[in-house]
Amino acid sequence: MTDCMEMKAIAEHYGTVKAAVMAVEAGADTVLISQTPQLQVEAMEALEQAVRSGRIAESRIDASVRRLLALKAKRGLLGSPAEPGTLRPELDGQVVEDSHGLQDDLAQNGKQAAPGLRAKLPGSKAHMDLARRISEASITLVQARDGILPLKRQHTLVISVAAAALTIADEAIARTESLGSALAAQGIDVSDHQVPLGEVAEQSGRLVEEAGGGEVRQIVVGTYNAQFDPAQVKLVQDLLTLGKPVVVAALRNPYDLMCFPEASALVAAYESRPLALVSTAKAVAGAIPFKGRLPVSLGASYPAGWGLQTDA
Repeated sequence: MTDCMEMKAIAEHYGTVKAAVMAVEAGADTVLISQTPQLQVEAMEALEQAVRSGRIAESRIDASVRRLLALKAKRGLLGSPAEPGTLRPELDGQVVEDSHGLQDDLAQNGKQAAPGLRAKLPGSKAHMDLARRISEASITLVQARDGILPLKRQHTLVISVAAAALTIADEAIARTESLGSALAAQGIDVSDHQVPLGEVAEQSGRLVEEAGGGEVRQIVVGTYNAQFDPAQVKLVQDLLTLGKPVVVAALRNPYDLMCFPEASALVAAYESRPLALVSTAKAVAGAIPFKGRLPVSLGASYPAGWGLQTDA
Protein backbone atom coordinates (compact mmCIF):
# COMPACT_ATOMS: atom_id res chain seq x y z
CA MET A 1 0.00 0.00 0.00
CA THR A 2 1.29 3.44 -0.89
CA ASP A 3 1.01 6.62 1.11
CA CYS A 4 -1.20 9.29 -0.43
CA MET A 5 0.01 10.09 -3.94
CA GLU A 6 -1.15 13.69 -3.53
CA MET A 7 1.74 14.44 -1.18
CA LYS A 8 3.57 17.48 -2.43
CA ALA A 9 6.88 15.74 -3.14
CA ILE A 10 5.15 13.19 -5.37
CA ALA A 11 2.53 15.45 -6.93
CA GLU A 12 5.03 18.13 -7.93
CA HIS A 13 7.91 15.87 -8.97
CA TYR A 14 6.08 13.08 -10.82
CA GLY A 15 2.40 14.03 -10.90
CA THR A 16 -0.19 12.06 -8.93
CA VAL A 17 -1.63 10.16 -11.89
CA LYS A 18 1.72 9.22 -13.40
CA ALA A 19 3.01 8.18 -9.98
CA ALA A 20 0.00 5.91 -9.46
CA VAL A 21 0.96 3.89 -12.55
CA MET A 22 4.60 3.84 -11.49
CA ALA A 23 3.61 2.56 -8.04
CA VAL A 24 1.74 -0.40 -9.51
CA GLU A 25 4.70 -1.12 -11.76
CA ALA A 26 6.89 -1.11 -8.65
CA GLY A 27 4.68 -3.70 -6.94
CA ALA A 28 2.08 -1.75 -4.95
CA ASP A 29 -1.23 -3.56 -4.51
CA THR A 30 -3.17 -0.53 -3.25
CA VAL A 31 -2.65 3.05 -4.41
CA LEU A 32 -3.94 5.78 -2.11
CA ILE A 33 -5.27 9.01 -3.62
CA SER A 34 -7.03 10.39 -0.61
CA GLN A 35 -8.28 13.89 -1.36
CA THR A 36 -9.30 14.71 -4.92
CA PRO A 37 -12.00 12.65 -6.71
CA GLN A 38 -10.92 13.83 -10.16
CA LEU A 39 -7.40 12.55 -9.60
CA GLN A 40 -8.80 9.24 -8.42
CA VAL A 41 -10.74 8.87 -11.67
CA GLU A 42 -7.78 9.91 -13.80
CA ALA A 43 -5.50 7.43 -12.01
CA MET A 44 -7.94 4.58 -12.59
CA GLU A 45 -8.20 5.51 -16.25
CA ALA A 46 -4.40 5.71 -16.54
CA LEU A 47 -4.00 2.28 -14.95
CA GLU A 48 -6.60 0.80 -17.29
CA GLN A 49 -4.80 2.32 -20.27
CA ALA A 50 -1.47 0.98 -19.00
CA VAL A 51 -2.93 -2.52 -18.98
CA ARG A 52 -4.57 -2.16 -22.40
CA SER A 53 -1.32 -0.90 -23.91
CA GLY A 54 0.68 -3.73 -22.43
CA ARG A 55 2.76 -1.50 -20.17
CA ILE A 56 1.37 -3.41 -17.17
CA ALA A 57 0.47 -7.07 -17.62
CA GLU A 58 -3.08 -8.02 -16.67
CA SER A 59 -1.57 -10.89 -14.69
CA ARG A 60 0.14 -8.25 -12.53
CA ILE A 61 -3.27 -6.74 -11.67
CA ASP A 62 -4.71 -10.21 -11.01
CA ALA A 63 -1.89 -10.95 -8.57
CA SER A 64 -2.68 -7.80 -6.57
CA VAL A 65 -6.40 -8.63 -6.53
CA ARG A 66 -5.68 -12.11 -5.22
CA ARG A 67 -3.47 -10.75 -2.43
CA LEU A 68 -6.05 -8.17 -1.40
CA LEU A 69 -8.91 -10.68 -1.40
CA ALA A 70 -6.82 -13.15 0.58
CA LEU A 71 -6.11 -10.51 3.23
CA LYS A 72 -9.80 -9.53 3.44
CA ALA A 73 -10.78 -13.18 3.81
CA LYS A 74 -8.19 -13.65 6.52
CA ARG A 75 -9.66 -10.72 8.45
CA GLY A 76 -13.22 -11.95 8.07
CA LEU A 77 -14.35 -9.15 5.77
CA LEU A 78 -15.86 -11.30 3.03
CA GLY A 79 -18.71 -12.79 5.04
CA SER A 80 -16.79 -15.69 6.57
CA PRO A 81 -15.45 -15.85 10.11
CA ALA A 82 -12.03 -14.43 10.76
CA GLU A 83 -9.50 -17.16 11.37
CA PRO A 84 -8.62 -17.67 15.04
CA GLY A 85 -5.37 -16.05 15.97
CA THR A 86 -5.31 -13.52 13.11
CA LEU A 87 -5.41 -10.68 15.63
CA ARG A 88 -3.44 -10.32 18.84
CA PRO A 89 -4.66 -12.76 21.54
CA GLU A 90 -5.99 -9.96 23.72
CA LEU A 91 -8.33 -8.90 20.89
CA ASP A 92 -9.58 -12.35 19.87
CA GLY A 93 -12.87 -13.60 21.25
CA GLN A 94 -13.93 -10.47 23.14
CA VAL A 95 -17.55 -9.39 23.00
CA VAL A 96 -18.03 -5.63 23.23
CA GLU A 97 -20.86 -3.23 22.69
CA ASP A 98 -19.12 -0.27 21.07
CA SER A 99 -19.46 -1.06 17.37
CA HIS A 100 -23.18 -0.59 16.79
CA GLY A 101 -22.66 1.98 14.02
CA LEU A 102 -21.13 -0.50 11.60
CA GLN A 103 -23.46 -3.24 12.80
CA ASP A 104 -26.44 -1.01 12.01
CA ASP A 105 -25.03 -0.18 8.57
CA LEU A 106 -24.68 -3.88 7.83
CA ALA A 107 -28.21 -4.60 9.06
CA GLN A 108 -29.70 -1.87 6.88
CA ASN A 109 -28.20 -3.64 3.88
CA GLY A 110 -29.52 -7.03 4.93
CA LYS A 111 -26.09 -8.27 6.04
CA GLN A 112 -24.57 -9.54 9.24
CA ALA A 113 -21.02 -9.17 10.43
CA ALA A 114 -19.08 -12.41 10.42
CA PRO A 115 -19.34 -14.36 13.70
CA GLY A 116 -16.70 -13.14 16.14
CA LEU A 117 -15.99 -10.04 14.06
CA ARG A 118 -17.88 -7.61 16.22
CA ALA A 119 -15.18 -7.47 18.88
CA LYS A 120 -12.63 -6.72 16.17
CA LEU A 121 -14.45 -3.84 14.49
CA PRO A 122 -12.97 -0.33 14.72
CA GLY A 123 -14.30 1.45 17.80
CA SER A 124 -14.57 -1.68 19.93
CA LYS A 125 -13.60 -1.49 23.58
CA ALA A 126 -10.47 -3.51 22.91
CA HIS A 127 -9.41 -1.14 20.14
CA MET A 128 -10.10 1.95 22.23
CA ASP A 129 -8.14 0.55 25.16
CA LEU A 130 -5.24 -0.20 22.85
CA ALA A 131 -5.40 3.32 21.37
CA ARG A 132 -5.33 4.79 24.87
CA ARG A 133 -2.29 2.74 25.87
CA ILE A 134 -0.42 3.70 22.70
CA SER A 135 -1.31 7.37 23.12
CA GLU A 136 -0.24 7.49 26.76
CA ALA A 137 3.06 5.78 25.96
CA SER A 138 3.84 8.29 23.20
CA ILE A 139 3.83 11.52 25.23
CA THR A 140 7.44 12.65 25.42
CA LEU A 141 9.05 14.76 28.11
CA VAL A 142 11.90 16.56 26.37
CA GLN A 143 12.95 18.95 29.12
CA ALA A 144 11.96 19.53 32.73
CA ARG A 145 13.46 21.93 35.24
CA ASP A 146 12.49 23.93 38.32
CA GLY A 147 10.43 21.04 39.71
CA ILE A 148 7.52 22.17 37.56
CA LEU A 149 6.20 18.67 36.88
CA PRO A 150 3.90 17.24 37.88
CA LEU A 151 1.84 20.41 37.85
CA LYS A 152 0.91 21.71 41.26
CA ARG A 153 -2.74 22.05 42.22
CA GLN A 154 -2.55 25.81 41.74
CA HIS A 155 -4.35 28.22 39.47
CA THR A 156 -3.05 27.55 35.97
CA LEU A 157 -3.48 29.58 32.82
CA VAL A 158 -3.82 27.22 29.86
CA ILE A 159 -3.53 28.62 26.35
CA SER A 160 -4.08 26.29 23.41
CA VAL A 161 -3.73 27.28 19.78
CA ALA A 162 -6.64 25.59 18.05
CA ALA A 163 -5.97 23.01 15.38
CA ALA A 164 -6.52 24.18 11.82
CA ALA A 165 -6.62 22.53 8.40
CA LEU A 166 -3.30 23.63 6.93
CA THR A 167 -3.13 21.21 4.00
CA ILE A 168 -5.61 19.21 1.92
CA ALA A 169 -4.73 16.19 4.05
CA ASP A 170 -5.88 17.85 7.27
CA GLU A 171 -9.36 17.21 8.54
CA ALA A 172 -11.36 20.26 9.57
CA ILE A 173 -13.28 18.98 12.59
CA ALA A 174 -15.17 21.14 15.04
CA ARG A 175 -13.99 20.22 18.53
CA THR A 176 -15.01 21.24 22.03
CA GLU A 177 -12.13 19.47 23.81
CA SER A 178 -9.07 21.46 24.80
CA LEU A 179 -5.87 20.92 26.73
CA GLY A 180 -7.33 23.10 29.46
CA SER A 181 -10.48 21.00 29.83
CA ALA A 182 -8.35 17.86 29.92
CA LEU A 183 -6.21 19.36 32.71
CA ALA A 184 -9.32 20.41 34.62
CA ALA A 185 -10.46 16.80 34.50
CA GLN A 186 -7.19 15.93 36.27
CA GLY A 187 -8.04 18.27 39.14
CA ILE A 188 -5.99 21.29 38.04
CA ASP A 189 -7.58 24.70 38.64
CA VAL A 190 -7.47 26.25 35.17
CA SER A 191 -8.40 29.30 33.18
CA ASP A 192 -8.78 27.84 29.71
CA HIS A 193 -8.26 29.76 26.48
CA GLN A 194 -8.45 28.26 22.99
CA VAL A 195 -7.09 30.69 20.43
CA PRO A 196 -7.81 30.33 16.71
CA LEU A 197 -4.62 30.06 14.71
CA GLY A 198 -5.31 33.30 12.86
CA GLU A 199 -6.01 35.29 16.03
CA VAL A 200 -2.88 34.60 18.07
CA ALA A 201 -1.30 38.01 17.44
CA GLU A 202 -4.57 39.81 18.13
CA GLN A 203 -5.19 38.06 21.46
CA SER A 204 -1.60 37.90 22.72
CA GLY A 205 -1.65 41.18 24.64
CA ARG A 206 -4.73 40.22 26.63
CA LEU A 207 -3.37 36.73 27.35
CA VAL A 208 -0.01 38.01 28.58
CA GLU A 209 -1.76 40.56 30.78
CA GLU A 210 -3.90 37.81 32.33
CA ALA A 211 -0.85 35.60 32.77
CA GLY A 212 0.85 38.40 34.74
CA GLY A 213 -1.96 38.50 37.27
CA GLY A 214 -1.18 37.43 40.82
CA GLU A 215 -3.68 34.58 40.81
CA VAL A 216 -1.90 32.76 37.97
CA ARG A 217 0.86 30.60 39.43
CA GLN A 218 1.84 28.49 36.41
CA ILE A 219 1.23 28.54 32.66
CA VAL A 220 0.70 25.78 30.10
CA VAL A 221 0.82 26.57 26.38
CA GLY A 222 -0.22 24.16 23.64
CA THR A 223 1.39 25.19 20.35
CA TYR A 224 0.30 24.24 16.85
CA ASN A 225 3.07 24.49 14.24
CA ALA A 226 4.60 27.40 16.12
CA GLN A 227 7.87 26.85 14.31
CA PHE A 228 6.22 28.40 11.26
CA ASP A 229 4.17 31.04 13.12
CA PRO A 230 6.03 34.08 14.50
CA ALA A 231 2.92 35.13 16.44
CA GLN A 232 2.95 31.95 18.50
CA VAL A 233 6.68 32.22 19.12
CA LYS A 234 6.32 35.81 20.33
CA LEU A 235 3.40 34.89 22.60
CA VAL A 236 5.37 32.16 24.36
CA GLN A 237 8.48 34.33 24.61
CA ASP A 238 6.42 37.14 26.17
CA LEU A 239 4.98 34.67 28.68
CA LEU A 240 8.50 33.49 29.57
CA THR A 241 9.51 37.05 30.50
CA LEU A 242 6.97 37.00 33.35
CA GLY A 243 9.22 34.76 35.43
CA LYS A 244 6.52 32.16 36.05
CA PRO A 245 6.81 28.42 35.30
CA VAL A 246 5.84 27.78 31.69
CA VAL A 247 5.16 24.33 30.22
CA VAL A 248 5.10 24.18 26.42
CA ALA A 249 3.34 21.23 24.80
CA ALA A 250 3.76 20.83 21.05
CA LEU A 251 0.36 19.65 19.85
CA ARG A 252 1.45 18.87 16.32
CA ASN A 253 5.00 19.61 15.21
CA PRO A 254 7.62 18.59 17.82
CA TYR A 255 10.10 21.02 16.25
CA ASP A 256 8.08 23.81 17.92
CA LEU A 257 9.96 22.97 21.11
CA MET A 258 13.27 24.11 19.64
CA CYS A 259 11.92 27.68 19.74
CA PHE A 260 11.58 27.70 23.55
CA PRO A 261 14.71 26.36 25.28
CA GLU A 262 14.04 28.63 28.27
CA ALA A 263 10.72 26.95 29.12
CA SER A 264 10.39 25.13 32.43
CA ALA A 265 9.21 21.99 30.64
CA LEU A 266 8.92 20.88 27.02
CA VAL A 267 6.47 18.15 26.05
CA ALA A 268 5.90 16.58 22.64
CA ALA A 269 2.32 15.37 22.15
CA TYR A 270 2.54 15.11 18.34
CA GLU A 271 -1.17 15.76 17.76
CA SER A 272 -4.18 17.62 19.10
CA ARG A 273 -6.85 14.92 18.90
CA PRO A 274 -8.94 14.51 22.07
CA LEU A 275 -7.13 11.32 23.11
CA ALA A 276 -3.73 13.02 22.78
CA LEU A 277 -4.92 15.99 24.84
CA VAL A 278 -6.13 13.68 27.60
CA SER A 279 -2.87 11.72 27.55
CA THR A 280 -0.84 14.93 27.71
CA ALA A 281 -2.91 16.24 30.61
CA LYS A 282 -2.53 12.98 32.52
CA ALA A 283 1.24 13.04 32.06
CA VAL A 284 1.86 16.64 33.10
CA ALA A 285 -0.52 16.22 36.05
CA GLY A 286 1.38 13.13 37.21
CA ALA A 287 -1.44 10.64 36.70
CA ILE A 288 0.65 8.57 34.27
CA PRO A 289 4.41 8.38 33.69
CA PHE A 290 6.17 9.89 30.72
CA LYS A 291 7.32 6.99 28.52
CA GLY A 292 7.70 8.53 25.06
CA ARG A 293 10.90 9.01 23.08
CA LEU A 294 11.55 11.43 20.24
CA PRO A 295 11.25 9.95 16.75
CA VAL A 296 13.33 12.87 15.41
CA SER A 297 16.21 14.99 16.66
CA LEU A 298 15.50 18.40 18.17
CA GLY A 299 18.98 19.76 17.80
CA ALA A 300 22.16 18.34 19.32
CA SER A 301 20.80 18.38 22.87
CA TYR A 302 17.81 16.18 22.16
CA PRO A 303 18.63 13.44 19.61
CA ALA A 304 16.17 10.93 18.22
CA GLY A 305 15.39 8.43 20.96
CA TRP A 306 15.63 11.06 23.69
CA GLY A 307 12.91 11.18 26.33
CA LEU A 308 12.94 11.76 30.08
CA GLN A 309 11.25 8.82 31.79
CA THR A 310 9.23 9.39 34.96
CA ASP A 311 7.15 7.51 37.49
CA ALA A 312 3.47 8.30 37.93
